[in-house]
Amino acid sequence: NVCYRRARGIIVVTHGIKERLKQKGIRDEKLFLIKNGTNPDLFRHFYDADLENKLGWAGKFVVLYAGVHGVAQGLDTVLRAAERLADHPLIRFAFIGEGPIKPQLMARAKQAMLSKVDFLPEVPMGEISRFISLAAVCLIPLKKSPLFQGALPSKIFDCWACERPLLISVDGEARREVEAAGGGLFVEPEDAEALSDAILRISRNPEAVKEMGEKGKRYLH
Repeated sequence: NVCYRRARGIIVVTHGIKERLKQKGIRDEKLFLIKNGTNPDLFRHFYDADLENKLGWAGKFVVLYAGVHGVAQGLDTVLRAAERLADHPLIRFAFIGEGPIKPQLMARAKQAMLSKVDFLPEVPMGEISRFISLAAVCLIPLKKSPLFQGALPSKIFDCWACERPLLISVDGEARREVEAAGGGLFVEPEDAEALSDAILRISRNPEAVKEMGEKGKRYLH
């Protein structure tokens, strides 16, 4: 609070953060909202057929999570959704990144014999667009918590820059942003049944997938 009060100005990246600081007594005129964005030099649609074939993703409906594998992300829900869709011939799940619960997730996938779930290592920032661009849809999950009502993950905009639609399980500000753009669908956090149903539904509607990806890209401009 001392730092906040002594600062001439404070940059906040979400409306939620701004409101919390105002509740702490910080004057509105000191708060400047600058939302997260993306770097178009790093994030852009880039189709790499060789990489697609190497990963075994050609002809598949790839559901991608790229980011930290931590407790807050609720990735166990994604695995449970993958279990529900294990018999679907075209749907494949991919996790890219590292984090404290990655070994646990890999062990569970192995135990459940989820052959259509890929775990890939962290990819350098300059290369990740090649992977995102091969996905049919990108996941933006967080656990169900009032704390995340004001969250606005930057990967929303990175995925849109690659023209990929989103399945977002973050209620509040992030949900409103995605719905305003028309760049994806909201799914209740930690609801594996709802997530698997949404994935199955959009996998059968490629035109809607394409349209949501295009809307997300346009929203950035």
